[in-house]
Amino acid sequence: MGPLANTANVDLTQAAIVAVKLQGRTVASRERRKLRRNARPQLWPDRRGHHGAARCRIVLVDDHVVVRDGIGALLALEPDLEIVGSAGDVGAALALVRSVKPALVICDLNLPGISGSQAVQAIRKGAPDATLLVLSGHDSLEYVRAAFIGGAIGYVCKDSPRSELLRAGRRPDGAPSVAMSGRR
Repeated sequence: MGPLANTANVDLTQAAIVAVKLQGRTVASRERRKLRRNARPQLWPDRRGHHGAARCRIVLVDDHVVVRDGIGALLALEPDLEIVGSAGDVGAALALVRSVKPALVICDLNLPGISGSQAVQAIRKGAPDATLLVLSGHDSLEYVRAAFIGGAIGYVCKDSPRSELLRAGRRPDGAPSVAMSGRR
């Protein structure tokens, strides 16, 4: 094997060194991008953005499966939102929010076996760190008042446009939000 074999080894070794250097540079630039992305102010504590990072984790609570599926499908279109579970009653909702620890709970007021205000209070106690938004078919002041007394940060009627649901759920300051249809 003479000098040609040594030259081939040297070439392979240099190629490996170049590859390692290139890979190191790529890793370093990824780390810089990650640090810049994490330094941006966030609406939700666990929301990072659109590049496969953590998103706002949402639990849906409604006694109608079709409504849960429809709302989940609408919210799934948003790249910064993630539906982590859904429940049809307060008992299942409490177990779910304790296990998945969502950032946002979207809850109906009319759940089986419990009043609207009691449902909101129970979910609020079960997930004290989560933001609670009520999505209801009722637009009377009595229901809105019950939701806010229970600890909700927002109230959206089911006949409101999708944009109103997104706006109410994304309020960074935690200020109360009410979205009703055009009816008075």
